[in-house]
Amino acid sequence: MIYINGSFIYNLLGENRFMEEEKYLLNEFILDNQNPVTIDLIIKPGYDEEGNKRETIIKESYITAVLRKENAHDELLSHVTIFDNEEYVTDTIVEEGNTRYYTYPGTSHYGMKEFKKQYNFIPEVSYNVEGWKNGKDLRNDLQLKQKIIQLYQKLAHIIESNDSKALNDFFYTLYKERAISSYNMKAPFSYEDWENFLFMMEYGYRYDVEQDFKIEYSQDGKLIYASPNKNKDMLRVIGKEYAEGFTFYMYEDATTNELKFIR
Repeated sequence: MIYINGSFIYNLLGENRFMEEEKYLLNEFILDNQNPVTIDLIIKPGYDEEGNKRETIIKESYITAVLRKENAHDELLSHVTIFDNEEYVTDTIVEEGNTRYYTYPGTSHYGMKEFKKQYNFIPEVSYNVEGWKNGKDLRNDLQLKQKIIQLYQKLAHIIESNDSKALNDFFYTLYKERAISSYNMKAPFSYEDWENFLFMMEYGYRYDVEQDFKIEYSQDGKLIYASPNKNKDMLRVIGKEYAEGFTFYMYEDATTNELKFIR
């Protein structure tokens, strides 16, 4: 799991014993180049593919996390290792009176519930986005759960009523900041998202908003994420031979007191 400044941003980098290199773009959670950013990594090893806890960490289990700076062509400009628990472990194996040794890259901390690592850095970015800077601390808002449900219901209604202008207004700030923070490298994704929404407007026929969820808060309480307890996403749109799901980060504008999607 990855947290930035206390905001829960990614989970399940790899569910299996072996995984290929996984990349995650942090820029969307960096607002400017003035304020330090704290990355928290929490690794909970020892779970099988069904989510059951094993008695010990699987042999040859390890993780290395690297913070990379790349240009628009994915060329590496700089990198720093922020977590590395790769150790060489030797097992002594005795079989039928014979002793042999088995050495492998893994971790000697069998049975530990989790590993934690924190890393602080000043981001080298040339953009400045509003994000949730003007948001309100929502940790003591007793009506927050209902506000979240109403916001997702509003999106469902826009899709159901086939109102493309309302959809554009609804997501304008989200897509604008995505383009800025990714140096417009995510423009095709925004276009594909828009096409998907137009497709759903035409062919969707059922819209379900999750009612059972927990709320993740950033350290300042201004950025929130609704994590469903039952379904995979907060909003499910069902159409003929397809289904789409959506879950967004939110904040409440301190000027308008309106809950909005921001990531």
